[in-house]
Amino acid sequence: MVLDELEKRNKFFTNIYQKGILLYSSDAIQPTDVHILDSATSSFLIDTNHLDHRLSLIEGFLSGARECLSNLKYNACLFMLHQVVEQCCLTLIRAHLGYRSDIHNLRRLLQLCCCFSAEPIKVFLSGTREDDRLFNILLKSYSKTRYCDEFLASKDYVHLLYQRIERFLALTKSMCNGR
Repeated sequence: MVLDELEKRNKFFTNIYQKGILLYSSDAIQPTDVHILDSATSSFLIDTNHLDHRLSLIEGFLSGARECLSNLKYNACLFMLHQVVEQCCLTLIRAHLGYRSDIHNLRRLLQLCCCFSAEPIKVFLSGTREDDRLFNILLKSYSKTRYCDEFLASKDYVHLLYQRIERFLALTKSMCNGR
């Protein structure tokens, strides 16, 4: 599977193969028979297309959240905001690590982003109780808005999260364009 991914020029596996250090080999043989062609141009086009696609999706979710917010649909707004953060994290991870994550938990995604920058997680978790409370609302919103009829999102919290997530999107764009 790894050799297949290297042949397809998978960015994640290529980076590991070229820059990683072999820690263990069951037969103590160094793999040297794989030749990876440098395809910076094709990689750049693939990354740019992926970024454009993801940013369009993210903008759509944010636009939906804005519409829900203006129509006082706070639960739906929270659901859309959760999607914005998830997609931003997935985009950051893909741009910086070349890895296609299938994780959906926002805390885990933000922790994975810490592999290349502490900035994304700081937008949500700077150590204050209010940050923790807001982030926990965002975490719970995904399932609560879908499956819990009694869940009612607070207007104030939704507005605060909306502003914070707009900041997170701006950071995402900046970090991805820098790559």
